[in-house]
Amino acid sequence: MEYDNFIQDFPSRCERLWQGWKRDHPGHGLDDLSVTAMLCIAMPGLLIPMERLQENQRYGSHRDRSLFQQATERVDNLTHRPLSTLPSPWADIIHQARWAIRERPSERSVVATGSFPDNYQLWEFLRVIRNGLAHGNIDTGGETVIRHLSFATSTLAARKLPGLQNGYEIVTLPVSAFRGLLDAWFQLIHTLPLPSGMIEDAAD
Repeated sequence: MEYDNFIQDFPSRCERLWQGWKRDHPGHGLDDLSVTAMLCIAMPGLLIPMERLQENQRYGSHRDRSLFQQATERVDNLTHRPLSTLPSPWADIIHQARWAIRERPSERSVVATGSFPDNYQLWEFLRVIRNGLAHGNIDTGGETVIRHLSFATSTLAARKLPGLQNGYEIVTLPVSAFRGLLDAWFQLIHTLPLPSGMIEDAAD
């Protein structure tokens, strides 16, 4: 059988790396490389299942979105909710995050300090994180010990503000909240209904 479970099994393997790192390295900051480990694990662990399950009107959705409709519906039901209606632990993560929209950042340190719009949905939040990871638009604020992470991406047409030529959305959250985001995402992946036989224990 060809290994093809990049929706649940692959991110589960990323989570095993993540849980092992947390167990072996309980501290956090610059010296123990925990932020580096988080970003290394988040890139494939978030990006790959997100690419395969979420709708992409611009480039066309991945075939897995139609193949695994129950999993897709569960993801959509959560991610299309306004941030203010999210359950815990997502609500706790969002409560710590900050948002901004502005011209494309050019300075060394980029930090968002504002609140999310009332109708802002979880998929929009995850989109900023995903694009920041995928395109290297990540900022640590120049701190000696990394306490916050900022992610940036070009804004959607619906979010553009008058007078902005190249609007960019920025999401800033504490490292502790990003740790919680990874845990919440992997927990969501675990609950997705997928056909039996999708996981091959022998794959490595």
